Amino acid sequence: MKVAKSIVASLLAIAFAKAADPAEGSGNGGENGPTVISINSIQLPELLTPDTFNETLAQGIHFVEFFSPYCYHCKQLEPIWKETYHRFLKESAISGISMRQVDCAANGDFCGKQSINSYPTLRLYGPSEDNTSYKLITTYPSGGKRTPQNFLKFLRSQYDDLKNDRFNLPVKGEVLTEEKMLKLMNGDIEEPVLVSFWPTTDKETTLKYFEDVHSNPISFKNCYSCFNLAVLWSRITNRLPDLETAVFNCGGTNSRVCQALNLPFNVNRAQVSPEIYMFLPNSHGGIRVKYNHDLVISDIVDWSERLLANAQAEEVTLDSLAEKMTLLNPAKGLDFFKGPDPNQKQVFVYYYEEGSDAPEDFEIWPHLLQPIMDLTTNTYIYRSKDSQLEDLLDKKYKKLIDYINQPDFEPERPLNRETYLARTITSVPTFLVFKDNNMIPTVYQNFSPNEIRDVKKVVNFIEQNQFPLVDRLTTDNYESYFPKFNPQIHDKDEKIVISFFSSDNKTQTTNDYNQLLFVQHSYDYIKHQNRFDLIEKARADKTDKSEQLKGEGMDPKEIIKVLSKKIDHLNNVGNVLTVYVDLADDRKLLEKTGWISSRTKYKPGESIIVTRFGKHYWDRDVFGHKLMTTAQSLRETLSYLLFPSTYIPPEKKTTVRPSPRVAGSPYPDAFAFVDIIHQYGLFGYLLIITSVIGVYMLIKSHRRRSRKAKFLSHRSHKEGFQDAYIELSKHD
Repeated sequence: MKVAKSIVASLLAIAFAKAADPAEGSGNGGENGPTVISINSIQLPELLTPDTFNETLAQGIHFVEFFSPYCYHCKQLEPIWKETYHRFLKESAISGISMRQVDCAANGDFCGKQSINSYPTLRLYGPSEDNTSYKLITTYPSGGKRTPQNFLKFLRSQYDDLKNDRFNLPVKGEVLTEEKMLKLMNGDIEEPVLVSFWPTTDKETTLKYFEDVHSNPISFKNCYSCFNLAVLWSRITNRLPDLETAVFNCGGTNSRVCQALNLPFNVNRAQVSPEIYMFLPNSHGGIRVKYNHDLVISDIVDWSERLLANAQAEEVTLDSLAEKMTLLNPAKGLDFFKGPDPNQKQVFVYYYEEGSDAPEDFEIWPHLLQPIMDLTTNTYIYRSKDSQLEDLLDKKYKKLIDYINQPDFEPERPLNRETYLARTITSVPTFLVFKDNNMIPTVYQNFSPNEIRDVKKVVNFIEQNQFPLVDRLTTDNYESYFPKFNPQIHDKDEKIVISFFSSDNKTQTTNDYNQLLFVQHSYDYIKHQNRFDLIEKARADKTDKSEQLKGEGMDPKEIIKVLSKKIDHLNNVGNVLTVYVDLADDRKLLEKTGWISSRTKYKPGESIIVTRFGKHYWDRDVFGHKLMTTAQSLRETLSYLLFPSTYIPPEKKTTVRPSPRVAGSPYPDAFAFVDIIHQYGLFGYLLIITSVIGVYMLIKSHRRRSRKAKFLSHRSHKEGFQDAYIELSKHD
């Protein structure tokens, strides 16, 4: 019993144990990446008070946090705010933007006058035109992620507007009447219009009200978050000079129009927020497209400009497409710090043959706009009838073969025309995919008119191919890379390569980035070759099976049934996405996901492979070494994990089966076997505890029954002896 209690106690301790947090101030610089600074050692500026607020904010630009020391979310934000302050310190002196705080628990009346309705509230202030007071410039997006990298992105974007003097511009556009709004809804307009909808009153929905909100931070009566967009609207409209913009009030007599648009404005004012739509004229489909991202100026402007481009259905040629794309030079690789552009472009070209296309083929276009504009990637759609694009695909494939055969130490990979045709053969019209820094030919394979007109199928194809070849993983795009599993477009075994960079070491970062480009190109060749071989094997097996049935004299119907069985083309098998993270900027994201902790410290130049739809990851390669950002380490490990049945190791190389780890595991390598339990969380530990207790109770019960049986046997034997003795006594 004591042993069982000891086991249960140990398992309970494991079940509720947490991995120790990295010691503050620990970490090494140099080859281990950036030095970890102790958060507690960072000294913030003195808190602002009602007496110093006006004087301080009248000079320069200030990012101000209104907080309460008793607020849970404020306590969570404190280390993030300190880290942002430390990392922005040098830029602060250059940009003229500082970070300050106000304690609203100590200055409640003052915060009330500033219309602070919740904590923490984050606002950007600047001086008034005469520099004697301050005015509100903008607020941090209410839905924006509060991480150091997102705060830094926000502050840098403000500096860009500050340089270009975009803070003092009047609101551009008009307040729409119901009559004008109905015309927009019907597509009865000449040009696209960007409209913001407000669950407010007529008094609040005026251009002057939006301008006054900067100097008088008044609240909107029925919408807390309306204030956040109101202070941005003048800058948004002025950064889109060629686009007509407008506002529309959904309160009062206009409410029926907003109800017709299904705008969710009939909820609690703490939950409701303004909405942004772009209305397109009938010549562009006559539809409306909703903005579904964070209320960030740069994001709204980029989204609007991209939507305008996509809605035009621009006709491109080979030459004009080449001007829009960034080509990869296999000999030179890519200078990471001149590129890739953070907004690497993915282009889907609707390719058709003039004269053979039908009007209904183009009816799909308006239906693609909303799904494409909901993506977090920089995705464009064009159309083309230039037959040279087919030749471009062929040239890209040949260039790919040259590229992956370039290093002398790499095994030669021949150009396989059958594999190429298997991945590109299609009927026309179709979609051809071109990406920056990418030689991989990608085609929407369809073989009937219905398939190119199937909106859902085309959208699935676009979503599956929306990602750059190598991308930076951030909090903004994390959910795109790790979405909910969709069996129509995903395979449960999909993997993501995550490589660790350090912006402190530019040379290594450039080399590692080029390695990732090479890995993706060479692995793509292996992936499609394996898919082709698996399909050919399935066809051969089907033929062999039919011949066997013929030899056995089976019913011809059964043979036809075998031959007509559809072969899966394995379009999702072996898919791999590749991203990188900066150990300085993205550490919080890594810790949150459980891929990095005090027990798993990674250095620049190392990588991990994670399951896209699970908790497992691998940090050792197929050779038993640490997984490095090198072609052989990554490509061979990916090939083994995704195509184990066909994997052939390199010559003179000993391989081992890589063991997966569980994200967030507190156990070191020596106890990795406990991850089998840990991956199921508390339920796994409780199951083991229950099993141990159950086994113990069974053993205890068995022993009890054994003792009882032994006792009864002994008693029976004794009673039998006594009965015999009595019988003998009677005869005497």
